[in-house]
Amino acid sequence: MIEQIFNQIIQKFNEKASRDARMRAELEGVERKIQIELDDGRIYSTLLKDCKLTQLSKGGVENPDLRIISSETTVKQLWNREIGPWKAMVTGKLKIIGSLEDKVRLRKLLGD
Repeated sequence: MIEQIFNQIIQKFNEKASRDARMRAELEGVERKIQIELDDGRIYSTLLKDCKLTQLSKGGVENPDLRIISSETTVKQLWNREIGPWKAMVTGKLKIIGSLEDKVRLRKLLGD
């Protein structure tokens, strides 16, 4: 179930990036390793490259640029818009570790 949600997030992101010239311009030349860590120990990863996210992989990556740490429940709540990303971060349900610039870019993943 959670992998399906992650894959839908990736698909939604890639579709938006293909349609949105401003988003592509912002992401032009950006390459980032993204690791998603669930509180039950599951780890997934994807790569942002050429204005697209690669297919979700099980397992981590060496020296991720951006780490997203949460629970399956919170990810589902975010996907179903039962909680917003900023509220999830403020309440400690979602942690994002990376540069400020990368955190700002992440809004493209969590936003519309």
